[in-house]
Amino acid sequence: MSNLQFQGADQMKELFVTNVGSHMWQMNHPGSDVDLFVAVLAPTKSILRGEFNDQSKVEYSGPTDKQYHELGRIVDQVLRNNWNYLSGVMSPIVVKDWTRLPELRRLVAVNYSKRAYHSIKGLAEHNYQKYIINERDDSVKRCNTIGRTIIMGSKLLREGVIEYRPISGTSPKDIPKFIDELDSALKQSTLPDDPEHENELREFLYDVRVSSLEEEHGSSADRLCAETHDHAPRYSDTLTWTFAGCRVSLRITMTQFPSWAAR
Repeated sequence: MSNLQFQGADQMKELFVTNVGSHMWQMNHPGSDVDLFVAVLAPTKSILRGEFNDQSKVEYSGPTDKQYHELGRIVDQVLRNNWNYLSGVMSPIVVKDWTRLPELRRLVAVNYSKRAYHSIKGLAEHNYQKYIINERDDSVKRCNTIGRTIIMGSKLLREGVIEYRPISGTSPKDIPKFIDELDSALKQSTLPDDPEHENELREFLYDVRVSSLEEEHGSSADRLCAETHDHAPRYSDTLTWTFAGCRVSLRITMTQFPSWAAR
């Protein structure tokens, strides 16, 4: 279990949610599970105090699976061009939007690099070995699931874009061919070896964290001032004068705050 679970969802701020399963690929059917990528933000104070572990968490509940990922981890992993995180940010199906999601997507797109090759090929070879070779699951559904990601990876390397294109009729013998195509795409790729705009993406994360800390601090300060105001001694006086034949009274109330409250 991760710290996300130990700390509890109530301490996390949910930023955005995307659908990253078969629906994303337009390959879902009425009985398909719903796979959700949930981006959350940990309290900045807990991070600065060294209390937070950014390990992700997965919840399985009936037909809906939820993957929870803290924003800092998302930034680290998309800079590695980790396919699972790229798809989480760039999925065309946004279940819950965030005002800064378009900005995040732009920064992710300008940081595509050849690093994506290692993530996609590693995932393909792992799934091919595990499901098709070892478990003898050579169903069309399994092969389509493996093949679609490899085809997407080849297009990303060649053209610098992510396209979620449905496929059908894939057989076990097609998978090695798709992997060979991925290897060829790497050789032809004009993407940089490493992300070229890492600093911009990290500045984005910094800005989100600072804004969050200001909100946290502001809320605490407001509560403190309210509590102080409720318990501070008050001094009142009434001023009375006559103006244009009218008697006017003004009651003035002053609150004495402790010296530390003015700091």
